Amino acid sequence: MRRNSEDVIQIWRYEQVPQRLKRLVCKNSTWVVLIPPNLVWHESEELFQREHPLTRRTLADGSILFSGALNDDKTGS
Repeated sequence: MRRNSEDVIQIWRYEQVPQRLKRLVCKNSTWVVLIPPNLVWHESEELFQREHPLTRRTLADGSILFSGALNDDKTGS
């Protein structure tokens, strides 16, 4: 069974983000998440709000677009 894109939370590395969304996120982002309107719940947003710095944008259709950068301090470098 093929899932509709409105039924899944999509996660990309910045280089893989569709062009229509890439212009909406910070250029220094390393990852981007799109939560469709029917899956925008406090719990689903909370999964991504643990990362810092984080950009959150609400799109016209009610989707939530998160983008952020990996924190180098976590890698021990």
